[in-house]
Amino acid sequence: CWQHLAAALAEQQRGDEALEAASKAVELDPKLHGGHFVMGQAHLIRGEPREGLACLDRAVAMAPKNGLY
Repeated sequence: CWQHLAAALAEQQRGDEALEAASKAVELDPKLHGGHFVMGQAHLIRGEPREGLACLDRAVAMAPKNGLY
């Protein structure tokens, strides 16, 4: 699954690859809040705080009761 690959890449601080994988996950399922979350992480790793926070905000809005974020 693209989201899991993106998360693994983000853990390794591989922002470009994580962003690519997360983008594919969200493209396949725009309602995948975890994909938006990992996309936010990837942007932060890449030094793009504005984009990262926008993605993280989207993830929280999609799943407000998610205890992970």
